[in-house]
Amino acid sequence: MKVREILDAAASAARSPKKMLALALVAFAVGGFVYKRYFYQAPQQEALPARVQVAKAAYRDGLDNAVSSTVSLQAISDVEIKAKVEAPVEKIFAQRNQRVRQGALLVELEHANASAKAASAAAQIEMNRANAEAAKWTAANAAAERARYDKLIKDGVVARQEVDDKRTASSTAAADYEQALASIQYAQAELDAARAEVNDCLIRAPFDGIVLDDYDLAVGSKIKADDSIIRFADVGVMKCSVMLPESKLGMVKPGMAAEITCEALPQEKFTGKVATINSYVDTATHTFRADVLIDNAALDYKLLPGMFAQVKILEPQTEPLLCVPAEAVADDGTVLLVYGNKVERRQVQTGASDGSNTVITSGLQEGDVVVVNGGKTLQNGDQVEYTLET
Repeated sequence: MKVREILDAAASAARSPKKMLALALVAFAVGGFVYKRYFYQAPQQEALPARVQVAKAAYRDGLDNAVSSTVSLQAISDVEIKAKVEAPVEKIFAQRNQRVRQGALLVELEHANASAKAASAAAQIEMNRANAEAAKWTAANAAAERARYDKLIKDGVVARQEVDDKRTASSTAAADYEQALASIQYAQAELDAARAEVNDCLIRAPFDGIVLDDYDLAVGSKIKADDSIIRFADVGVMKCSVMLPESKLGMVKPGMAAEITCEALPQEKFTGKVATINSYVDTATHTFRADVLIDNAALDYKLLPGMFAQVKILEPQTEPLLCVPAEAVADDGTVLLVYGNKVERRQVQTGASDGSNTVITSGLQEGDVVVVNGGKTLQNGDQVEYTLET
């Protein structure tokens, strides 16, 4: 529409009150839109403080750098006693779970024949000893007689034949004595063998310990050589053989303390010590073995072989370390420090971390409050409301 036409339309509208009112309303609406679109600025609302969780930098005795492993407990000595002879069970002196002293009789197998052999050999020894004494006396007399005749022949008093007879008699008596001594030794060997056979029938405890299994032995049952009779263990000391990652080889040392927990005793913790460390690493698994020993006697034998246990080897700390929760340290090595109700981002120097706590070597002091959760979008000077993490 041309300007002249617009002016004419406006003049025409001015001559009509109704058209004049409509035109005014249209102008007011257009003006209001333009003002709101291009000139109006809404008043800014004050931002609400961010809610965050914070913690205080504090000194700790050390990080939780414990090396953990799950194992089954073992007795320090665990042996399976087997029969050496074939014989029926005559007596049973110890049952499963019974604690006995070293040398105590556990099981007795029938040994009547072996005992009879031993008694016969002992009697034969006594008889041979008596014979040897007689032979010794005879040999001594024969030797003295020979010496006397050797002197007489020099004086020309006796004939050569008589001297030769005395010499022969002396040699014979000496040989008889040697044979009597050999008979004693032979009888002693028979006695030793018979006694060994008897001892093989008497199953004794090899050390102080407990009967882990009696294989359901019964009096009269026939035992064959090499049959298992008793499983016996020394449970005064328990052993945990843990397999640890190769990366911890330089950390774990003999004498280090270990904390042991058992599923069977969930409310208790036990203390052990690293005793030995294998001097090689398993190339297949890249692990090495460390043996942890626990004084079970001091625990009144609470621990039993086969118990499932969690073993933590504790790394010793020499001095307290200033730490903050690991979540408080950003990837760029900064923390959000809280002053009053505002935050400030600060660069810090960090040390070791155990995943839960991180050591701060510089940039913070004990008691400084840092944001742990809820601060990812905060900038310097932002206001916060916080709750302290315990």
